[in-house]
Amino acid sequence: MLRHAKTLPRLVADELKVEKIDQQTWRVSLKLSNAGYLPTHLSQEAMNMKTIKETIVEISAKTVDGQPAKRKIGHLAGRAGRSWKFEGGNFRGGKDQAFSKEIQWLIQGQEGEKLQIHVTSHKAGVFSIPIILA
Repeated sequence: MLRHAKTLPRLVADELKVEKIDQQTWRVSLKLSNAGYLPTHLSQEAMNMKTIKETIVEISAKTVDGQPAKRKIGHLAGRAGRSWKFEGGNFRGGKDQAFSKEIQWLIQGQEGEKLQIHVTSHKAGVFSIPIILA
């Protein structure tokens, strides 16, 4: 049972950047990757049957120019069926776009304001990333 659990998709925040554009405008960039063995949709059959929801990433801030705060980013591939270099204690060294996604928002906020990015995946779980605008 535990061995099976170790193969499940595992979403990780590889990189988070917060850049001040002007007094109240900020650019927030997040690189999200699947460090697990299986993809976030688990199987092609689940994709064909459309039973697995896409991964959703949402920032808790007012966006600029009508950009959506909540984004569907699709599914992220896992390490299954690929040969990867084991580096730095994990398999995240590759640059494959299929297993990672970069999401950007232009938001309004005050310096020092606390925000959250919420990540929701039907099979990889839910987690939040705290942000302080600085």
